Amino acid sequence: MKQRVKFYSASDLSISFYFSRMEEIFSLYMKPSEILGDFADAIELENAIKIIESGSYSVNWTMEYLDEIKFSIPNLKKICKNFFGKASSELIQEYMLQLKDEYEYRDDFFEIFSKFDYSSKIPEDLFGEIFWQSSLSLRYLLKGKYFFKRYPNFIKETFLCKAIHLEILLSNFTDLNTENYFIPDNISKDEWNLLLEDYIHDRESNLNYLRLLLRPIRGLGKGYFTITDKQKLEIQNISNAFNENFDKSDFGPHVIYEVYTDKENYKQKSLEYKSLSSLTMAEMIDKSILNNIMRSAGEQVDEQLTLYMISLIDRIKLASCQESEELFTYLSKDRLIFSEKNMLLLPSFPHKETLVISSSIGVSTKNSYNSTQYFQIKQQQVSCHIIEYQRLLREFNSSLEKIVHWYFSDYSSMLGVKWLPFTFSPEDDAIDNKISTIFKNEEKIRKQYKLLIENSEVDQELYNLQEVTPSFESLPSFISKKYAYVADNQQIQKILEMLFSDQSHLICIDKNRYGKTLVELINSHMVKKGDFLNYQQVNIQFLIDNGILSDDEDKLSFVDDKEIELLKELYWFSDVSYINASDDERKMLDELSDKGMIEFGSSLFSRSESDYLNYLVNNSKFDNSLGVRNKYQHGSPAYKTEQQYNLDYSIALLILIICVVKINEEMMLKQTMEKRNSNEHME
Repeated sequence: MKQRVKFYSASDLSISFYFSRMEEIFSLYMKPSEILGDFADAIELENAIKIIESGSYSVNWTMEYLDEIKFSIPNLKKICKNFFGKASSELIQEYMLQLKDEYEYRDDFFEIFSKFDYSSKIPEDLFGEIFWQSSLSLRYLLKGKYFFKRYPNFIKETFLCKAIHLEILLSNFTDLNTENYFIPDNISKDEWNLLLEDYIHDRESNLNYLRLLLRPIRGLGKGYFTITDKQKLEIQNISNAFNENFDKSDFGPHVIYEVYTDKENYKQKSLEYKSLSSLTMAEMIDKSILNNIMRSAGEQVDEQLTLYMISLIDRIKLASCQESEELFTYLSKDRLIFSEKNMLLLPSFPHKETLVISSSIGVSTKNSYNSTQYFQIKQQQVSCHIIEYQRLLREFNSSLEKIVHWYFSDYSSMLGVKWLPFTFSPEDDAIDNKISTIFKNEEKIRKQYKLLIENSEVDQELYNLQEVTPSFESLPSFISKKYAYVADNQQIQKILEMLFSDQSHLICIDKNRYGKTLVELINSHMVKKGDFLNYQQVNIQFLIDNGILSDDEDKLSFVDDKEIELLKELYWFSDVSYINASDDERKMLDELSDKGMIEFGSSLFSRSESDYLNYLVNNSKFDNSLGVRNKYQHGSPAYKTEQQYNLDYSIALLILIICVVKINEEMMLKQTMEKRNSNEHME
C-alpha cells in the first residue's frame, strides 16, 4: 500500500510529510469529473480534509492556493458522503477483507460502517463470516454500541471465544486506555468466570493484566467475575516464576544501594560514581529498558548499566548531638526525605522522573498510584536509609521511636501543647509487634492533631468520642495559603506541556537545533518564530501572548527566567510550598492565581504528600497501594524472610518521621504568627 494520508490529531508530527500527497489528492478531486474509485481513496480524501480543518497546512502554499482548497471543502465532503452512502454490499465486504493487510484506515472504516448503517446491507451471519476472514481485532467493533445492537449474537460469541478478550474489559480500567470499549451486556457471570479461568492459564495472557487481578480494581464491581484466593495464588506463582527467570538474566539496570556514615567517604564516592556515567537516573532507566527490548529481539547487547543509589547519615554529626532536640533537627533536614522548603521528596513525580520509554511501558489501573521504576528505586533507597538511621541511633542509646516520643511529650510541652501519651514497643519486642504499635500511634497522632487545630488543644473526652481516624488529606493547617497547586485550567496545562514535556512537538527545528524540551531548545540555540512549522507557530504565538516568550530582535527568549524555574517546579511536582517560598516566588504565585492558573490549599500535607502516604499505609485510594498498616491491623502477615518485615518496619518509621516533621512545621509557623500578631498589637 502506498503512503496514504492519515489524520491522528492536530499536534501529530507526521502531518508535514503528507503535504505533497495532499496536493495530488486535492488537484485530482477538485476536478468536477473525477470520481472516487474505492474506500481507500474516499477515506484518504476525508483524512486530508480533516488536516485542513485542523488548521495545518504547508508554509510553502500560497494564500490563494489555500483559499482555493478551503473553498472546495464543502464539495469534497459531499463527494465522500455520496461514495460512502452508495457503497454496495460487495464493495463493503471487499474492503473489510482488504483491511487484513491495511492498518491505517481500520478505525476510519468501522466508524463509517456505523455512521452509514451498513448493517442494513450486510446481515449478521455474513458480517461474522467476513470479519473472521479479515482476522481483525474485536476491539474495532467495541468502540460504541452500534455493532452490539446490530450483531448481538456475533459480538457475544466472538468475545467469549478467546480468553485474551478479557483484556478488553480490563483495559477500560487502565491508564493506557483513552476511550472505553463497550462490553457486551448479554454475557452471564458464569460465562465471565469461565473466561477468567481460561485467561489465567492461557499462554498468551499478558502478565501485566494478570498482576492487575491480584488487587481490587475500583469501578469493576462484582457484576463481571469473582476472583478467588486460589486463583490469586496461581497468578502470584506465575508472576514469581517469571521474576525468577528474569532475575537470572543480565537485564538491568543493576542497582546498588549504599548508605555512608562518613562524610568525606560519601563525597569521594559521589564523585567517583558520577564520573562513571553522564546519564541521569531517568535516562539510565530508559536506556536499560531499550537494551532489554533489543535483547528480547535477539540483538547482542553487552552493556550492563549500574545505578548507584547512595545517601549520607553523618555519624560524627549524630554523635555530636547530645540532646533529642539536636537529633530531631538533624533528622528534619535530611535532604533525601525533605526539600529545603520542607516538601517531601519521596512521592512519585512522573513528569520529572520518567522519559519516553519508561512512561510507555507497563499497565496499571486508572486508580493506581504512579509506581514508576524510578519511584520504586527511591522507595528502596529510603528504606535502606531509615534502617541505617535506626542502627546508628541505637549506638547512642536512642531510636527513631524515642525521638518521636520526646517530641510529643517533652518538646511539645515547652511549646504549650499537651498531647495524650504514646507508648512504643520495647526494644526487644518482636518486629511485627513494633510495626503494629507504630501504626496505632500514628493513628493517635492524626486524631490528636486534628483536635489541636480545630480546638487549640487535645481534649481527652473529644478524643475518645472520635470513631474514625481522619484521612491524611483531611488534616487541616493553621496556614490559610500553605501550598500552591496547578489548577484544572487548560491555559496553564498547555503552557507547562509545551515548555517542559519531552513529548512536545516544539522541541526540534532541525538535526542541529533540538532539545529535550522547548526550554532547553530556546536556551541552547538561536531560534526564531519563523523557524517553526506553520501549525507550530500558533503555539509559539500562544506563549508570546501569555507573556512567557519574547520575540524581540527576531529571536525567541524567555521574559522571566525565574518564572520559568517556578513553572518547571510546578510541572515536575504539581504542588509547591507557598509559605516557604521566597518573596519573589510568592509574588509570581499570586499573579498566577489571579489568572486562574494555580490554586492555593490549606492542609497539613500537600496533595502529592497525602497521596504518597495513602499509597504506603492503606487501600482507601489506590488499587495498587502497599497498604502496610492494613496488613497489621488484624494480626500480622506471615513472611518467609526477615527482610520483608524490615521493609515494613522502615515504612512505619518513615511515616512517623514525616508526620512529626510536618506537624513541627505547623507548630513553628503558628508560634511565629502569634509573635508577629503580639508585636503588632503592642505597636
